[in-house]
Amino acid sequence: AESGGGVSSYVRYHAEGLRSEGYDVQVLSVNSRGRSGRSAILQFAYEAASRIREFDPDVLHAHGVWQAATPFFLRCSVRAVFTFHTEPDLRRFQNRVVARLLIRRAAVSTTLSGYARSRIESAIEGGSVQVVPPALPLMAAKIGKAEARGRLAVPASAFVLAVVTPLVYPEKVRGLPILFDSLPSDSAKTHIVLAGGGPLMRQVESWVRDRGLTERVHLLGELADPSVLYDAADAYVQASLKDNLPISLLEAMSRDLPVVAFRIGGIPEAIRHGETGLLCDPDLSSLQQQLDRLQSDEALARRLGAHAGLEVRDRYSWSKIGPLWSRIYRG
Repeated sequence: AESGGGVSSYVRYHAEGLRSEGYDVQVLSVNSRGRSGRSAILQFAYEAASRIREFDPDVLHAHGVWQAATPFFLRCSVRAVFTFHTEPDLRRFQNRVVARLLIRRAAVSTTLSGYARSRIESAIEGGSVQVVPPALPLMAAKIGKAEARGRLAVPASAFVLAVVTPLVYPEKVRGLPILFDSLPSDSAKTHIVLAGGGPLMRQVESWVRDRGLTERVHLLGELADPSVLYDAADAYVQASLKDNLPISLLEAMSRDLPVVAFRIGGIPEAIRHGETGLLCDPDLSSLQQQLDRLQSDEALARRLGAHAGLEVRDRYSWSKIGPLWSRIYRG
C-alpha cells in the first residue's frame, strides 16, 4: 500500500493474518494498473468475475468498493462478507439503497468502529453491522531517527510531526490548514512530514506556499513504504475532519509514537486522552495546546508513545482480531 494507512494497508494486513493461519487468499484490487473512477470499477467487475469463477472461493469479502461489490453479492452463491471502512454518505437515497442491498445480501456486514456502526444502522433503518477492529502486525523502527531524517532532508534537531493521508477526499484534507497554522511562527524548530498523493496535492501545496512554510512542511507524495516517515517523527497528528478509525493512526501508535488527533469519528475509541494519546477539538487553539504539551514535556511524550504501542499490541493484534474473523467466515 502506497503511503501507508487506508483500505489498502488494512487488506494487506488482513490477508497476511489469514495466510499465517493457512487460509488461501487472493486479493483483487479495483485500483490495479493505475486505473481510477468508473472505468476502473467496470474493468474491475469484469476481471474479478472471471477470477472469482476460477478461484471458486468459500468466502467473498469485499472492502468498501460499493459499485463493484454489489453485483457479486447479488449473484454470488458463496458466503459474502462486506466491510464498511468509511462512514458512507447515506444522506443520498441511492447510497442508502446500495447499503441496504449489501447488508441484506451479506452473511455479515462489519465496520471498524462503534461510531460508524451506529451511523450506518440509524441511516438505513434495518439490518445490523458488527464492529470488528482492524488488526496490525507487530511493527518496529527499521532505521534510526537520524538516518531517517537524513533521507527526508529534515533537520536533525527539528521537532517532527508525521502525517499520512490520501490527498483525495476533501474531508480528510480540510483539517490540514489548521495543522499548518499551528506551527509556531517565532520558531523554525517544528517541521511536518506528510506522505500521501492525489488530486488535492496542488491545493495542499498552495496552503503550504501561502503560509511561507515550504521549508518546514515536507510533502513527500506517495511512498511505497512509509516506515521512514514514522522513524523520523517525534509525534503523529491525525488532522482529518471526518474519519472512521484510521489505519495510519494505529500504525503510528504501534511504533510507540505519541499521537494527537481530532476528537471525531471512531478515533476516541482507539485513544484514551492523556493515557494512549491526546485528543482535541478540530480547531487551532485546541490543537496548539496539545502539540505544545508534547513538545514541552518529553516525559509525557515518551509515556504516551509507550502506552500507545502497548494499546495496539493488546487490542489490535491478529491474535486478538483473527479469531473474530474465523467465526465470521465459518458462520
